[in-house]
Amino acid sequence: MKFCARCGRTYDPVDLFCEICGIELDVMPAGRAPRSNSVVPPLTKQAIPEVPNEPVTAPSVPIASAPRPLATWNAAAIVALVTMVVGFTIVAIPAGHIALHQIKRTGARGRGMAIFALMIAYPVFIFWTVIVIVSLTRVSY
Repeated sequence: MKFCARCGRTYDPVDLFCEICGIELDVMPAGRAPRSNSVVPPLTKQAIPEVPNEPVTAPSVPIASAPRPLATWNAAAIVALVTMVVGFTIVAIPAGHIALHQIKRTGARGRGMAIFALMIAYPVFIFWTVIVIVSLTRVSY
């Protein structure tokens, strides 16, 4: 087992440099003595360069914070759903489209509610429009 001349760490004979101090390790062929100036003196406390005191920085790992509150419900989506259930499709359709626009812009909750209101309100509106047109154009004898 061999030791680094500077830091004293053990190393394998195949290593070329010390992993701790970075010094080139003795790789002399067997039977040859090292030159007198090739041995580096051990590292002492005086040989360590002074590092200026640097401010301590925060870790780069994000710190868990308080959970964000859920987004509020969009009022136009609620109006669209309620008016669709009550039967006021003339109010539910514009309210549903307004809700979708506001939800896209603000990130509020209620997108599914607005889409559901529109999916039901459009066929109901078309049904009652056809009924009214047919009843008004009906010829009486």
